[in-house]
Amino acid sequence: MKKDLNSKSSDECQGKIVLIDDDLSFCQIMKAYASVRGWQLDAFVSLEEMGSIGKLSEYTSAIVDYNLKSMNGLEIAEYLPAFFGEMPMILVSGSDQKEKRDNPWPNSIKAFVHKCEGPEKILDVVANYLPKDKEVLKVC
Repeated sequence: MKKDLNSKSSDECQGKIVLIDDDLSFCQIMKAYASVRGWQLDAFVSLEEMGSIGKLSEYTSAIVDYNLKSMNGLEIAEYLPAFFGEMPMILVSGSDQKEKRDNPWPNSIKAFVHKCEGPEKILDVVANYLPKDKEVLKVC
């Protein structure tokens, strides 16, 4: 994969991103695209695979699939603020879950991005919610 001249450089990377998605191919693609930007992205197929929910405190933002096997992304978004405050979450899905919602999204969900919009779009949205203080949170 060639580095796009328009992509963000590693000097602009702030924070650490976690991806929770049970689609292994999607996880690998997202890791590759994040790497091109010089970003650190760790992918897990479920919260259980992380081993400890406490590990989420290592991350500054999350990308979560709506359709997970044991717990959907919306349930994760409703559950996590009790432990980690309002860590920004980007909800992704291959289907249009946004149209099915009657109630507002939890505050921790900052955006919904359809997977068909592609990895670059998803990472562009995540970039809006990465910490701005490079000196304190730069980990790349």
